[in-house]
Amino acid sequence: MTDEARKKWLHDLFKELNYKTFLVPLLGHCYNRVKEETMKMREAILKSLGLEANDKEVAVLYKGEKADNRPNTRFVELPEERPPWFTDNLLEPSNPNKDLK
Repeated sequence: MTDEARKKWLHDLFKELNYKTFLVPLLGHCYNRVKEETMKMREAILKSLGLEANDKEVAVLYKGEKADNRPNTRFVELPEERPPWFTDNLLEPSNPNKDLK
């Protein structure tokens, strides 16, 4: 099943049935995926920078991403591609339902 088909199927299912029935297991699944990705990032930062005090911002770059010219920033690279659901700017508001319309 493609991502687009899966999104449509979930959207239709949530509309047809009471979405709260599926919310708790779905949130747990999403939480675990984010937790795993965060642990990968932490391990890469620890491997790259160690436990030394860091007075600069740390930005994580995935495979194929380029470092920009931000001052006072240390870049840590991960050897894999960024998951499509993991935004590159965590401070930017997102709309998880934008593709389900």
